[in-house]
Amino acid sequence: MILTSDAATIMRELDVIHPAAKLIVMACQQQEAEMGDATNMVIVLAGELLKKAEELLRMGLKTSDIVQGYEKAQSFALRTIEGKLPRINALMSSTDGFLQSSK
Repeated sequence: MILTSDAATIMRELDVIHPAAKLIVMACQQQEAEMGDATNMVIVLAGELLKKAEELLRMGLKTSDIVQGYEKAQSFALRTIEGKLPRINALMSSTDGFLQSSK
């Protein structure tokens, strides 16, 4: 028996069969490997995407249309983030300079 509130540990211990649940577990494992944190965010985001997809299916949309919409949203989000990177990098550089000068 394991007693923990760590989402990554909980997801590691689950024995899932459902394909969508397996994808969420794999996404959590990847997040844990890459960042070491924020697995809860992965679970919540995936759950919300699945919940919205279910609503769209009940409204009569086809699965392919929902996937296409999510892919368009992903492209938009990545373009938006990439557009902000120069500003973020500049802020990080100025913060690094400030931190180094304060030492």
